[in-house]
Amino acid sequence: MLVKDIKVGVLGSGTMGIQLSLFFHANNIKVVTWNHKIDENFHKKFNKLLKVNTRLGNLKKNTYSNELLYTDKLEELSDCDIVIESIKEDKGAKLKILKRIDDILINPKVIATNTSTISINELAEGMKHKSIFIGTHFFNPILSLKLVEIIKGINTKEHAITYASDFLTKLGRYCVLVSDTPGFVVNRLLFLMINESINMIDEKVLDVKGIDGCMKLGANHNMGPLELADLIGLDVCLSILKTLFEKTGDSKYMPAIMLVKNVDNGKLGKKSGNGFYQYLDSTNKCTIKRK
Repeated sequence: MLVKDIKVGVLGSGTMGIQLSLFFHANNIKVVTWNHKIDENFHKKFNKLLKVNTRLGNLKKNTYSNELLYTDKLEELSDCDIVIESIKEDKGAKLKILKRIDDILINPKVIATNTSTISINELAEGMKHKSIFIGTHFFNPILSLKLVEIIKGINTKEHAITYASDFLTKLGRYCVLVSDTPGFVVNRLLFLMINESINMIDEKVLDVKGIDGCMKLGANHNMGPLELADLIGLDVCLSILKTLFEKTGDSKYMPAIMLVKNVDNGKLGKKSGNGFYQYLDSTNKCTIKRK
């Protein structure tokens, strides 16, 4: 397999979609990024993300030969070898766009979803390319986190798993094959920690900074669970916990009351400027939230 000959389509240009686009672009892969509506600031956001990751050492200086195509025309992805869906975490919306791309693709090798909690088997409903449909769960931020959880559906053929794993491994990712279970591996563990951290704030066990400090100094985590929740987005955290609770029926995944209140009040974390921390646009630094 020559990775330079592979063309990748990315569905969605939000937080994960734009990072996926940069990841493939930075590896000199031909990329077509689709969004249902053109974001006029997409290229500005893309270039800023590129500069930040270059400064952090996640990327080499810009020597990329392939251009990125950004479009709202799904037909532009028809000749892609791999397509990765990365739109909002909404089953109905994902089913709709996957059905559309499934009908348009000419000779796909892999169709994937970057879902974090939704069943691969459920998303494959109505698809004619079930045998090449898989989950490729990347983690935020994609440029610095190497893990990709690869999820196989009941109809997925081994050659699709092998093709995707070989391709991503050659791009420096660490791929693990996991079963199609709610939350897969990382989120099933991670969101228990985030949820319990929020419950402990509500119970006044310790404050935000203290809980994050405990996990960084006592468990060797690079980022505390509440900092991470803000980075992920509290609305995304809430959605994932709701799905885990619904799919498992286990009360331990019931979203913390404070999380629900924060989302209801528009406190979504870093992207809204206010979550468990407050974020200053000029420096991108955070301060402890004042009640």
